[in-house]
Amino acid sequence: MKYDYPLYDVLYHEDFKQCLESAAERFADKTLFVFYDGKGEPASYTYAAFAEDVRAMSASILSLGLSGKHIALIGENSYRWLVSLFAITTAGSVAVTVDTEQSDASIQAMVMRADTEAVFCAESFLPLFQGLRKDDGALRHIITLGETVDETVCGFASLLEGGRIRTWMNDRVVIDPDQTAMIIFTSGTTSSAKPVMLSHRNMVANACNAAAMICLWERVFVSLPLYHTYGLTCGILKHLSQGTAICVNGNLKTTLRDLALYQPDSIIAVPLLVEALSERIRVEAKKRGLSELLEKAIAALKGPPRKWQDKNPAAPLREMAAAVLGSNLKIIISGGAHLGHELFDILGAVGVQLMEGYGITECSPLISTNRNQSWRPHTVGLVCPDIEVKLVEGEIWVRGVSVSEKGYYRDEALTADSFQDGWFLTGDLGSFDKDGFLSIIGRKKTLIVFKNGKKVMPEEIEGYVADIPLIGEAIAYGVSNGVGSDDVKLALMVYPHPEQTAGMQSYEILQALQERIDALNRQLPGYKQIQIVKLRSSPFERTALKKIKRHIEGA
Repeated sequence: MKYDYPLYDVLYHEDFKQCLESAAERFADKTLFVFYDGKGEPASYTYAAFAEDVRAMSASILSLGLSGKHIALIGENSYRWLVSLFAITTAGSVAVTVDTEQSDASIQAMVMRADTEAVFCAESFLPLFQGLRKDDGALRHIITLGETVDETVCGFASLLEGGRIRTWMNDRVVIDPDQTAMIIFTSGTTSSAKPVMLSHRNMVANACNAAAMICLWERVFVSLPLYHTYGLTCGILKHLSQGTAICVNGNLKTTLRDLALYQPDSIIAVPLLVEALSERIRVEAKKRGLSELLEKAIAALKGPPRKWQDKNPAAPLREMAAAVLGSNLKIIISGGAHLGHELFDILGAVGVQLMEGYGITECSPLISTNRNQSWRPHTVGLVCPDIEVKLVEGEIWVRGVSVSEKGYYRDEALTADSFQDGWFLTGDLGSFDKDGFLSIIGRKKTLIVFKNGKKVMPEEIEGYVADIPLIGEAIAYGVSNGVGSDDVKLALMVYPHPEQTAGMQSYEILQALQERIDALNRQLPGYKQIQIVKLRSSPFERTALKKIKRHIEGA
């Protein structure tokens, strides 16, 4: 497609090994990764040091006879996790990444389903895999990412040192860009996880195209889980390929602390983090007596879609923002779920550009994104290079270099349902505006269809209620009225905002909510009016990317 201004100049690669070796040669002594420990002390690793560690671990993988085998990787974000991931892929093996927030039984089932022969895992998962190896002889090696070693477990540190004298083994490995690099289990909101096979070319091309779309300067902060494509491709591969320094946060409890310590130029985020930062801006403004000034700045940004221009907020707002976000922050990229409308204006008021993108695991993941100077709030931007998107009855279909050509591991039926003639059927409903900016309307499977043929996307209703202070989280859904399966009412399940509803009884919350819902309903056509409001006592369960899971009992 045509862009308002040229793509950024990037060096393209075809596989993980080529990408890493090229980056290590070009940026050898530059800082690649920064991690902060529990006390806030930093540990830094250069491009050259990381490449050396990957070569050593890759050699050990080869010496264990695991070339071309499936190797699971289970653990939170860490330097050792990243060394293991790149070592597996550059050895020509297949990395199987699994969401650590799944149940023990689910993790075991995923590992077995992917036919893994070895596993790199955090110490907390050792009992899980030691038991699995006893029950299933296919698991040949267990390698701990921690320090615990016994007769059944290989130590990461010893394998790393042992591999340093065997790095010549890596020279024998020839990577076919179209061979499978990873099997990644999706983190769906409405169905069970699916094992997506992605090739080297899929993922590395996607990372390079992401770099061609967006300039994020020199220092990026990533707190996303790396076992999903958003964190791995957009957070790590994209920036590694271009020589950026990356602060990787491995603990949600220290995210805001690490952000303050690192002082990044840019952040790769999910809406939950964006919301937290925006709330902190409002709190800080109130503490400094700047709430009125902030609201005026927010109001000045409201209006028709506009291109981003570097803002120069008033000095008090600039100083306040620096206390919350650091003095260098220019851009936040958000993906994984829809952003509330007011977030763009809150951050824009203090000079930070908030941009949305759209991706899905089967597409490695990035499909579209806003750009630095081609920016339209409330859309997910322009389609990336080497990607085609078409709408079939409103559903987004995608094909191109980043789209999995292999489908789902050992599941021909599911693959046939989701892929047609090279096109991946996303299940998302969308629309394009006249300038080619894509908007996501909702999920095809969650569409609420009424008896009279009218249809409503739950995301639309959730957007209407998002600004009600009493609501912490909410999902809209259709509930049968008992007459027939196709005769439904529009309902809203609400987790009340803990602070806004402190001291209130449930009936008081419901009464206050109903008043706001009644006022909203008067502005909506009949079929979009909320007819039932229910409360829940705990937050909704979320995926690793912090999207609300919709398969909730009673919803």
